[in-house]
Amino acid sequence: MTTPRSRLLAVLFVSTMVAMATHSASAATATKPPLSPAARRAISQSIGIDPFFHDATLTASNGAESDDLGFSVSAFGDTVVVGAPNVANQRGAVYVFVKPAAGWESTSAYQARLTASDGAAEDFFGGTVAISGDTVVVGAYAAKVSGRSEQGAAYVYVKPASGWTSTAAFDAKLTPSDSRAGDNFGYSVAIQNDAVVAGAPGANDFRGSVYVFEKPASGWESTTAFSARLTASDGVSSDDLGYSVAISGDALVAGARGANGGAGAAYVFVEPASGWATTGAFSAKLTAPDSGNGDAFGAAVAISGNTIVAGAPVARIGGHGLQGAAYVFVKPATGWATTSTPGAMLTASDGAAGDVLGASVAVSNDTVIVGAPRSGRNDGSSAAYVFVMPAGGWATTSTFDARLTSSDPPINDGFGSSVALTGETAVIGDPGAEITHPNQGAAYLFGGFTPPVGQRKLILVPPPSPGVPVTRNP
Repeated sequence: MTTPRSRLLAVLFVSTMVAMATHSASAATATKPPLSPAARRAISQSIGIDPFFHDATLTASNGAESDDLGFSVSAFGDTVVVGAPNVANQRGAVYVFVKPAAGWESTSAYQARLTASDGAAEDFFGGTVAISGDTVVVGAYAAKVSGRSEQGAAYVYVKPASGWTSTAAFDAKLTPSDSRAGDNFGYSVAIQNDAVVAGAPGANDFRGSVYVFEKPASGWESTTAFSARLTASDGVSSDDLGYSVAISGDALVAGARGANGGAGAAYVFVEPASGWATTGAFSAKLTAPDSGNGDAFGAAVAISGNTIVAGAPVARIGGHGLQGAAYVFVKPATGWATTSTPGAMLTASDGAAGDVLGASVAVSNDTVIVGAPRSGRNDGSSAAYVFVMPAGGWATTSTFDARLTSSDPPINDGFGSSVALTGETAVIGDPGAEITHPNQGAAYLFGGFTPPVGQRKLILVPPPSPGVPVTRNP
C-alpha cells in the first residue's frame, strides 16, 4: 500500500487602531453581534487595508473517519475542488463546491462528488487535484494499470452544461504509454487551459518525469498518447522530478526534491514556439544558495506569471531541524535561467523545529501563502503564513503578514497541508480536522487576498468565529 504523502489559512486580519475608541468599540461588541465577513470587508476596504477573514468551512455531509478531506485543494474563480483520498479504503473521492450567489458560507452540501467508475481500493484518487475553467484533473498515483501496481493515472472531468453533479463517469483517463509499475504517475497534477501536466517521480529509477497531455480538437478522451515527456538531462536516481508541478503561461515548473543529494531543485521548462515536445533540455534549474542535504527544496512549487515559489520543508533554520522555508524567484528580463540566487527566502520569525514550513505553497499576484502543517506554535495547531510583496519588491524576510491557524482540532491537525489562491480567496486544506469524526477533514476559505494598495492601516474589529484564531506578526 502506498503511504500517503504529507502535503505539506483560517483567519481574520485582526488589528488595533488609534485610541479612537477602543473603549467604545469594546462596549459595542458586548451588546452587538459580530460583524459579518461582508461588513468587515467593507470597513477594511474603506480605509485601504487587506482584511484577511474567515469566509467558510467546507466539509462533506457524508464524511467519515479518516477520509482526509483537504489532503489536496485547488480553486478557480468561484469553484473549489477538495480531495479526500482515504475515502472507502483509499479508493478516494473529490468534492466540488461552487460559491453561492450570496457568497461563501460554511456548508457540508457539496455541488458534486467525483469518483472513478474503474477505481479500486488503495488508488489514492484525490491525492492531487487541479482545476482550470470547467475542467478538473484528479491524480490517482497509486492506481494499478494493466496489472502494474502503482503505475498511476490522472482523470479528467469536464463540467456539464447543466452544472457540476456527482458522477463516477470521467471524460478521460490519462496513462502514459511508456509508464511502468511504481512510476506513481499523477503524484502531482496541474492544468492550464487545454494542457494537463502530471508528475511521475518514480519513473526511471526515481529520476522522475513530467508528462504533458493536450486536449484533442474533438475533446478530452482516454488516451496513452502524451504530447511531451519532460526529464532533466542532468538527472540521477532518486531525484524525484515531478514530485510537484505547476504551470502558468508558457512556463512549467517541476520540483525534484531529491536532487543534489536531497538538497532539492526546481526545473523550469518553457514551451517552444512549436509547442510542447519530449525533451531533457530544461530552461532553468533553480536551487537555494544555503540548502543542505535533505532540505527537500522543490517538494512544493507554485507559479503565477513571472513568479515561482518553491518550498523546502526540511530546511534547518537557525539550528532548528525541519523548520522549513520557501524561496521566491522572479523571472529576469532576459528570461528564466539557472540560478541559486532567489529574490527572497521566506521564513517565520516564530518558527520552530518540525514546522515543515514550505510543505505547500501558493502564489497569486503579489501574495504568497506557505503551509506549515506540523507547526506547534502558540495555540498548538498547524498553520499557514501569508507574505505580501513589499512595495520595493521581494526580499528575504522572516516577517509575515499573517499567521493563519485552525483550532479544530487544536493539535497536529495538518492545517496547511494544501493551499490554493484564486482571486481574493484562499483555500487551506486541513485533512486532520475533527468535524464529526476524527481525521474527517475540511477546507477553510478566507477572503481579503487582493494585494494591498497604499499604506496598511489598523482597526479594531470583532473577534473571528469560534475555532478560527489568528496571530499577527509584530
